[in-house]
Amino acid sequence: MFSDVLARFPGSVHDSRIWKISGVGMHVENTFSIGEHILGDSGYMMRPYLLTPYRQPISTPQFNYNYAHKRTRVIVEQTFGRWKRRFHCLHGVLRMSPDKVCSIIVACAVLHNIAIQWKQPLLEDEVSDDSYPDDVLDFEETVGHLASKHYRDQFSIHNFSN
Repeated sequence: MFSDVLARFPGSVHDSRIWKISGVGMHVENTFSIGEHILGDSGYMMRPYLLTPYRQPISTPQFNYNYAHKRTRVIVEQTFGRWKRRFHCLHGVLRMSPDKVCSIIVACAVLHNIAIQWKQPLLEDEVSDDSYPDDVLDFEETVGHLASKHYRDQFSIHNFSN
């Protein structure tokens, strides 16, 4: 289910920029506690609470961390896939005014949540095998804070060493 929808930016605006100015992003930035984590792809800047994959893992803990990261983030990718299958208008360009497009996106998210709450299955032609995009780890890693990278290193060693 979607807990927050921010649909007021054109598709060319990067996810990390939207995250910084979203209500959820600002809330997390100001209230996170050690041990609480959000997963982001490598396009996001490292933060103490935002764990991103290693661009080029070099140790077993780093490979294991990336594997666990990918397996966990796939849930987000699958959610978007189901949402797009349920509402085919989200697959392409909506040729309407920006305000109307934003309203349609929010309405689709609300209706998707209602369908989930009412346990409405996807139609047979909407069901497909969800897979995680293989190229998600190919993006250039954004240079983040050294302390955040150190935290990720310690996190991966502590949690993913054999």
